[in-house]
Amino acid sequence: MTQEKSKIVTMASLALFIAGIAITIAVQTVYTWGVVEATQFDRNDPGLQVADQPVDSFRCPLVVTTGEVGVVSASFTNPTELTRPRLVRTNISDGFIIARRELSTNLSLAPGETQTLTWEVTTEDAVWNRFIIVRVFAVRSAAAMPAQVSTCSIIAVDLPGIPGSWLATALLALGIFGSVGGLAGWVWGKRPLSYQDNRHMKQMGLIAALVVFGLFISLAGYWILSITVLFLSLLLIFNIMLAHFDLL
Repeated sequence: MTQEKSKIVTMASLALFIAGIAITIAVQTVYTWGVVEATQFDRNDPGLQVADQPVDSFRCPLVVTTGEVGVVSASFTNPTELTRPRLVRTNISDGFIIARRELSTNLSLAPGETQTLTWEVTTEDAVWNRFIIVRVFAVRSAAAMPAQVSTCSIIAVDLPGIPGSWLATALLALGIFGSVGGLAGWVWGKRPLSYQDNRHMKQMGLIAALVVFGLFISLAGYWILSITVLFLSLLLIFNIMLAHFDLL
């Protein structure tokens, strides 16, 4: 590879790396914000105090766009040998953190039976036009069927015509590919690596690892850990920017 082509690859890869890091941090920040908001939703509901475990089958879309109907779902199983009732209470935000739609569903589960419930949400449900918050609470009906509760926060985006799943997939792919692929391209364009290049590679690799890890833990709902990792990532980026200006 000629020196000119190597320079072009290095510059393009660095741009891709920066864009990937920026997208990943942005998604992590917005989603973590939504998870924090969700902790304030229905916080005075006594059901939150008596739940024994989460609803493991609870599924929410990551993003819902304007005009789109998002589907939230949860499945409930009767592991006992008797037919059991199950009361499922669902609260959905209604434009404000203190407002909500309250829904109740009474299930009758035969031995070993599983039933799946679904709920529809739109951007009109979003708190401050940003997050749709859904909380599902299943009342205890037997020792083997303890009380369960789970909450999710869905990002509402004012972008009509584009499905939220497409937007979420594109952002996650661009963020992760940009971070990892940009670093790989930068290393390839810089070959053979000098001592200084090796230092930059390790620092960039640490940034990429932190932001990707932070993204996944934010999506998993660990907002305290996510905020900690986000702070460390931004601090590391700031320190590197102050110390080095010769990545090209």
